[in-house]
Amino acid sequence: MTDHQYRAAMEKLKKELAPSRYRHILRTVGLAKHLARKFKVNQKQAMLAAAFHDCGKYDSLQTQRRHIKIWKVSLNAFEKNTPALWHAPLGAVLARRHGVRDQAVLNAIRRHTTADSNMTKLDMITYLADALEPGRRFPGISHIRRLASRSLRQAFREALRLKMIHVLQQGNPLHPKALAAWNSMSGRQNL
Repeated sequence: MTDHQYRAAMEKLKKELAPSRYRHILRTVGLAKHLARKFKVNQKQAMLAAAFHDCGKYDSLQTQRRHIKIWKVSLNAFEKNTPALWHAPLGAVLARRHGVRDQAVLNAIRRHTTADSNMTKLDMITYLADALEPGRRFPGISHIRRLASRSLRQAFREALRLKMIHVLQQGNPLHPKALAAWNSMSGRQNL
């Protein structure tokens, strides 16, 4: 995707998204760029993944369901029964429709809610940028932000841990990909 295409896509997102969602995207892009620079990841990829990470979220669930069917968005059994997760796989398809062809970027968009085993640095940056952008507030966020200043893996692992605790406290099941991500992070050395 060229810079011109990126700017055009951002303008389109600005028109399509609620102002609060667009501001979230801008903050996420800014943090993704910072983390990418810090951890030596391609900044353009990080900015693209951050820009499109929530693009599937702007529609109602009914519209999301229709787009999933029309565009043949691949959902596993868990995701089919969890509408709150639809926006990530749908977002990857929408990003492709906006001209994103980089598979690493599309994977990062898809993984930004559930994570997955063998997360790449780009995947972790997208996940963390969404979770830690300056507009976010939740118990433990300051600790994760401090970790992110030193270690991408430690920050990701702690963000994932807190998210899994939150999901369990809500009485909901953990996504198998989140468990796979947690298990794959256990025992790895820091970056």
